[in-house]
Amino acid sequence: MQSEHRRRQRGTLFNFMVNSSGGVVQALIALVTVPLFIHHIGNARYGVLALVWILLGYFGFLDFGLSRASTNALSRRRDASKRERAQILMTVSYLLTGFGLAASLILFFAGRYVLTNFVHLDPELAREVNAAFPWIVLTLPIGMLAGAGTGALESTERFVEANCLQVTGYLLAQLPPVLCAVFVSPSLALLVPAALAGRVVSTVLVFLVVARREGIVQLTAFDRTLLPRLFGYGAWVSVTNILSPILDGADQLMVGWLLGAASVAYYTVPMNLASRTQLVAAALARTVFPRLSHLDRANATETAADAMVALAYGFGMVCSAGMLLIGPFLRLWMDPDFAAHATPVGVIVLLGAWINGVAYIPFALLQAQGRPDLIAKSHAVEFVPFVLLLLGLTYWLGLPGAALAWTLRVAIDCILLLTFARFPPSLARRLLAPTVMVLATGVLLWSLHTPISVALVVATSVGLGLTVLVVPTDLALQVSRRRT
Repeated sequence: MQSEHRRRQRGTLFNFMVNSSGGVVQALIALVTVPLFIHHIGNARYGVLALVWILLGYFGFLDFGLSRASTNALSRRRDASKRERAQILMTVSYLLTGFGLAASLILFFAGRYVLTNFVHLDPELAREVNAAFPWIVLTLPIGMLAGAGTGALESTERFVEANCLQVTGYLLAQLPPVLCAVFVSPSLALLVPAALAGRVVSTVLVFLVVARREGIVQLTAFDRTLLPRLFGYGAWVSVTNILSPILDGADQLMVGWLLGAASVAYYTVPMNLASRTQLVAAALARTVFPRLSHLDRANATETAADAMVALAYGFGMVCSAGMLLIGPFLRLWMDPDFAAHATPVGVIVLLGAWINGVAYIPFALLQAQGRPDLIAKSHAVEFVPFVLLLLGLTYWLGLPGAALAWTLRVAIDCILLLTFARFPPSLARRLLAPTVMVLATGVLLWSLHTPISVALVVATSVGLGLTVLVVPTDLALQVSRRRT
């Protein structure tokens, strides 16, 4: 039994390294291709492309959570017959094709209206956007199908194949338009079809690998009896996918509204840096999700608890180091004046990034065990209090107040998810040391950049938050021991 546990741990570590590497490789590709893009097509065209990808990402919620539902269902039925697994994948694939085309139609009218009426475009660029938009919207169903195919590989923990295909797909989506921009023309009317062609090829490759490795690509394997279960799960995932971008973007909108557009950069740059560090947490959550879906409740909870403790320590060291280095880094990367405004924000949001990263694991556990509704409900409950807190703290404390509001929101979200996941009380003690390490680093460093009165308020709030998080579970642990 112990050797089996060690084998699982080694497998988890290997898969985590593979998933982390996939994200790093894509980031390295972007470091090469983005400057080439901007140099050859100009800031205006690249800005339009960036807005287009944002629109495509948001309209992705119209998959109604079916990609995640498919991965969960396939993970739960890992040992089922190929026919039964094929019915899940192909049913979802046909549904995603239909929903993707419908979403493309909506995006064709709504997205083009937004770009041509709310974004200032010169006449030539407007003509390019109009010519490219039919190709742009077709990337939506292609991306949805690729997600379903990748999920089929992840359901059996074939992360090497999944990441190789994702890196290949990213390269195929980047390289053809770059080559077109360099050697043919910078027009969006040419670049977008080139990117779409790359995405089509990569999606076909995904399904070819799924057919070869899993043997579950069977065109006649549609099963309408699966629809209630898939939609019941996917609908709640879709609610989360709608609310999460709003919750994540509200702070930047509030900063722009209350403090002016010039302050947004001071806030957005450290926030984006902190968000990049969560690649570690996302990679681990992606790694354990199929296994958490396959295991029974008790074993899944134990596996998730081990993953959370490992993440709390490992990611805690990353975030603590980030808090120490973000000031010097911003002074070197930007300039001393920018760093003076952005460093306090960076310290706070790195603290929040650690808390949010730890929350990735109970998030994955709840979805894996068939309770995505609890995540969606917690986000819905958080929304109004967060907006009010954000308004008050941003008005009172400025940029650090917005960062503090976001950090408190993700802390409350983490506590709710931990509560819903029903982890054993002993988990609180296992998380105490990394929690104190990261909180102490954050509060100490931030207090050096703020008035003492504000620092005392924050330190008191953090102390109370830690008490709320640890004391109830510790008392529950003592009660359970007395009963036994």
